[in-house]
Amino acid sequence: MNSKIALAIAAALSLAGTAQAATLQNTSFESGLTGWTAIGTVSAVNSLTVDSISVAPKDGVAMAELTAAGLPELLFQSATTPLSAGATLWYRLVTTDFGGGLFNTGDTLGLAYTDAGGLHAITGLNSKSLTNIGGTGDSGWLSFALPSGTKGVGIVLAGDFDNKNSHAFIDFSAPVPEPGDWAMILAGLGMVGVMARRRSLKG
Repeated sequence: MNSKIALAIAAALSLAGTAQAATLQNTSFESGLTGWTAIGTVSAVNSLTVDSISVAPKDGVAMAELTAAGLPELLFQSATTPLSAGATLWYRLVTTDFGGGLFNTGDTLGLAYTDAGGLHAITGLNSKSLTNIGGTGDSGWLSFALPSGTKGVGIVLAGDFDNKNSHAFIDFSAPVPEPGDWAMILAGLGMVGVMARRRSLKG
């Protein structure tokens, strides 16, 4: 990640820290962008077709979309309570910005997360590095395992002012519970069932 992208994410997450929620919320974007701070052309979508490439959410029925239009587009959220079990961050870049030329640097997708140790960059993408498929590049869905202890997530898509658009898509999925977690979940459901039965018998 280049230094400008890293600084943009660090500044965004510092700003988010002044209005933190208790925990990261709405990471599946089922409630639009509720809980997130968005700057620029950012929206929650159910699906989108970029040229001939159809993109659907990786998990659930919604995802976030950032569209590079020159100025950096940002999406970020920070919380006071860290994730206890981690999560998977999914990201994808679809672009028509391959061009050449002296001043065409490509559009850049940068990602980072924060924990007690500070800001950590996640390997990002540049539109000029993607495979050209009939005039459109597509990274496909890529993933990063956010570790337990994660308190903030920041995404920035920076364009290069060449009138060729790039679209970044973001989604999250929760970790699959471990066998021990399933046992606790089932035990909890069993207790709820017992209590409900007792109430119905008393009624």
